[in-house]
Amino acid sequence: MSAIKYLALTIVAGIVLAALLLILCSTPSSGVVMKTIEIKAPVERSFSYMADAQNWAGCLPASVSDIQGQGEGQTWRFAYEFGLPSKMLEQDCAWVEYEPGKRLLGKCGNTGLNDGAYTFIFTSVPGGVTRMVWISEGSSYFPAAISATSLGREWFSKNYQKYMDDFAACVKKGIAEQK
Repeated sequence: MSAIKYLALTIVAGIVLAALLLILCSTPSSGVVMKTIEIKAPVERSFSYMADAQNWAGCLPASVSDIQGQGEGQTWRFAYEFGLPSKMLEQDCAWVEYEPGKRLLGKCGNTGLNDGAYTFIFTSVPGGVTRMVWISEGSSYFPAAISATSLGREWFSKNYQKYMDDFAACVKKGIAEQK
């Protein structure tokens, strides 16, 4: 094979590889994960606990810092490692919708608050119990580099479910101790 053909094939292969990497790393993914938990506490107490990021910051496998304000408009910063391969992800977050005793919507992102969202919906169940539905959605929770492959999606799904289970257990404990 001539040197020119070899060089041309190498350049074409490099362009194809670069395009593939660009697609994998920039394609947004719109994953949604949902978890429902029951908390042995009235809705008002459960909502009040979740509405303040300071309460549940220790429940996350992340550092939560720079918590500012209270209620609607409260802001905080997440910093955590995740993914394959592992990378540090930092996000600014805020409660952008706040319906006392009913619903919280927190948005997070690296460039504005458009990358993903957490929604918590609270309903009262007989016996002084709160049913809290937690919906996590958006590209910040399903990075394209992970969700682009079936292996990545499987890994992320298993790990994210564990994260949600651990978070739910910690929140339930925190609310019970808050009495």
